[in-house]
Amino acid sequence: MADNNVPLYESEGEKRDMGVMPIAARRALMIAGEILTPEGWKSLTLGDRRTVVMEGAKPAIDRAKIQDITHKANPPSDWGDAITDPPIEEVPPALLEKLGDERAIDLSRWAALRPLDRFAFMLIAEEGPEDRLARFYDGLFRKDEPRAPAATSGHFRMVSMHRAVASARVQMRVESLALFLGGENTPEQVFAMARIAGIQAGKHASQFLPMCYPSPITKVEVICQSDYASGSILIKATVDAVEKSGVDTEAMVAATVAALTIVDFAKHTDRGVAVTDVQLVEEKDVES
Repeated sequence: MADNNVPLYESEGEKRDMGVMPIAARRALMIAGEILTPEGWKSLTLGDRRTVVMEGAKPAIDRAKIQDITHKANPPSDWGDAITDPPIEEVPPALLEKLGDERAIDLSRWAALRPLDRFAFMLIAEEGPEDRLARFYDGLFRKDEPRAPAATSGHFRMVSMHRAVASARVQMRVESLALFLGGENTPEQVFAMARIAGIQAGKHASQFLPMCYPSPITKVEVICQSDYASGSILIKATVDAVEKSGVDTEAMVAATVAALTIVDFAKHTDRGVAVTDVQLVEEKDVES
């Protein structure tokens, strides 16, 4: 069976038979509360191992599916304490300490990562050694932007990506904007929360828009910029997905939700604050 679409990290790129349990599989098992020995893992068919790895790369794990597979192992799996993914709202202090100043991760970058990436960071940080954590960081943040594990057939390859860029504007009175961003709510605090909300909304747009189908999204980026002269805040959202998946809706959702987050902050300062000019700015193919 060809494993061209199995999500493996760079250090796992040569493990096509997945004889050693990949990080995505470990996430699936730990969230499902299943303990599987190396022998039990190897006893599974390649197809079952592949299914577990693919499930571990998803935002939400289907525990029943994982349990159905692992109970076929020899020796069978044991029950364990199910874990949850690292929180998106805060970069774990223990991880920051191990990364050091040279490889610090800010909140917006942390929030832009997929759940699998956040899990992998914490797993590698806990198990060490430190140079492995440094290599993982450098591999994930090439070109200074969040990246998901690339699909691999044993070696890294160029992946065709589709990008959509959308924008939205938060409009209020000129004097209100200065008051809003000059009081208790600093621009850094407001924009950080808006970015987190926009990123989450963009990644999960298909969950609340009935005609929006799930896309293989690899990156969501949200940028906020204030314009004191016009009393507005411009939000730009960029969404990347593999191959030709259309992500224009996801980009507009990300920009809109980020704008609504700012409105929620600002409505006590200016009751007339509004979201305007939601639009698709650009769609294009890129190489990753």
